[in-house]
Amino acid sequence: MFLLLNLFKEVMLMAKLITGGMGFIGTYLAHALLARGEEVVLFDVITSSPLIKDIKNKVKIVQGDLASWAEVLEVVKQYKIDGIYHTGALLSASAEEKPIAAVNRNAIMYQKWE
Repeated sequence: MFLLLNLFKEVMLMAKLITGGMGFIGTYLAHALLARGEEVVLFDVITSSPLIKDIKNKVKIVQGDLASWAEVLEVVKQYKIDGIYHTGALLSASAEEKPIAAVNRNAIMYQKWE
């Protein structure tokens, strides 16, 4: 019984990771997941957004770069992630300035998730 209870606690501590979690889509997804009772980890290059002011104490925020596969994997291990929502991308203005970086984040990183 004790082993079963510990296993149940460990499963319950798993979380959903939202890459680009401070963006428009990521923050709205975070609200929806929290409403379902999910634990949520937001992963983004920025650490604050007015879009999360009402939930910032209910989510974990991790600053990181999607271009660093090692950073993403570390977050997955540390927070026992059991689902990833990939909403992180370089937006059009940044993508036009840095097209190679845009392809790496917006296309190649997506393929790594599959």
